Formats: sequence, C-alpha cells, structure tokens
Amino acid sequence: MTAELKELIQIALAGINLPITLLFAVMLLYWVSVIIGALDIDILQLDFDIEPDADLDLEADGDVDVQSGGALNGMMLYFNIGAVPVTVWLSFLIFTCWILSILETYYLNPGRHFVFGLIFVIPNLIAGMYTAKFATAPLKKVFEAMAPKNTTRKSLIGQRAVVVSSTVSSSFGQIGIKTDGAPLTLNARTEGDTEIAKGQTVVITSETGQGIFTVEAFTSN
Repeated sequence: MTAELKELIQIALAGINLPITLLFAVMLLYWVSVIIGALDIDILQLDFDIEPDADLDLEADGDVDVQSGGALNGMMLYFNIGAVPVTVWLSFLIFTCWILSILETYYLNPGRHFVFGLIFVIPNLIAGMYTAKFATAPLKKVFEAMAPKNTTRKSLIGQRAVVVSSTVSSSFGQIGIKTDGAPLTLNARTEGDTEIAKGQTVVITSETGQGIFTVEAFTSN
C-alpha cells in the first residue's frame, strides 16, 4: 500500500468524514450491484415524478405534477429531483460531498478536528446539490424517453395503484402505478377522514383537475 493511498484511507475514515465515507461506500456497492445484475434494473425507474406545468397532459412526458406553488416542490423541480431517478441524483450529491470533504480535510484541516470540520458540512451539501442539478440536466430527456407514452389522466380513472407515501389522506399522499415504461407517481387524496397506509392497494376514482387523483381502498369481492 502506497503512502498516498494509506493517507487517503486515514482521511476518509477520520471522524468528521466517516458518515459521508459510509454513504459513499453504500453508493458504490449499489452501483456495482446494478452493473453485475444483482439488483433489478427497475430500481432505476423514476421514484418521484414532478411536472412543472400543471396544465400538461400525462402523454406529454409520462408523469403528473405535484401541487404547484409549494416551496418544497419548487425546490425539487429546480434541482431536478424526480426528473431523474432519485438514486442517480443522490449519487452525484454523495460523490461531490465526499470529494470535497477529503480535499478540505487534507488542505484545510490536516489535524482532522471534528468541530472545525463541521464548518464545511453545509457548504458541501449546497455544492453537492448544485453539482447534482447540473450533472443530471443532460439525463432528463433520457429518462423522459423511458416514460410510458399515450397515457392520459382520464385513462387512469378506475385503475389500481399502490400507496407509496407514508399514507394517503384528504390532505396528503402519493400513489404509484406500474407501466411498461417508467412507473407513474401520482398525487392522491382520499375523501373525508379516510387514511390509507403505505403499501395498500387503491382504486383511482376521479381527478380533481389539478393533477391530484381521488382514491379509495381496493377491496376484492
């Protein structure tokens, strides 16, 4: 083992860098598993679909918008979160933060002081988010092309879906529908005080006109 490699390992495993190094290791294992086929390629499908134009039909790009106007949704759209698979976006974020942490420790914090290293955490996250934004921008059209075609909101009425958020209630929730292309993730609500837990099967009963679908629990006769 060369002296440079040994020092890199020591810096990567230093207390301040250990959390991001562990995330980096998990990321590498994940992509190695994908490459060798140990994981189903379906995990590369879109995890959280967002559409910036509330008036666009599903057949335009295969996804449905979340409620417009929310600060969180606007931020996610800005950084391309959901425009590409979340796993891809997070990989760019984690890789950037790991590289920056290593360089900062080597050049600015050679004593590997934990408290001093905390100063760089937030700037690293911001830099990582912007790196992920610009790095994933060219990939957006690639994953849009993978989205199912000729799907309209009207055609979804009556279809079954699965709750993918923690719950679906009258004020919050998302459901997922498998397709021949990328799966659809739709905003959903229930009527009244009904709540449906994650993993439960539901039936889409109507669409509000704002990209939000009304659902009810599916019961087999």
